[in-house]
Amino acid sequence: MGTQASTVLLDLHGQGLELMRELDLAGGVWRVSAIEELRGLPQNTVVLLAVKAETEIQQHRALLRAYPTVVIGMGLGPRSWSFAKMLGASGYVHDAAGTVALRSDLEQQLNNMAERTWRAN
Repeated sequence: MGTQASTVLLDLHGQGLELMRELDLAGGVWRVSAIEELRGLPQNTVVLLAVKAETEIQQHRALLRAYPTVVIGMGLGPRSWSFAKMLGASGYVHDAAGTVALRSDLEQQLNNMAERTWRAN
């Protein structure tokens, strides 16, 4: 997938990177474990945010508004989609979707965001 070169994974618990590896997407993903590591990041950089609770989505609402961000719900399921979108997420996927569906959905959202940021430049 060509869009991953500029993809950052904010993964506080480490499970998001494991999921990226399982989906065979980890090769182009730069993992950070603290939001402070994102300082100086170009605004058009796509960010993946792996969370285990809706409170983590709430805590990162400034990030969701500052960068094109896809929230990865780790154990949250589809119910957190509207909450993430309401707080500014560009997209939402969840690990309960199954590997094939999750990989497809994540790739589609990353491609869409990469296309939008490319057009904006």
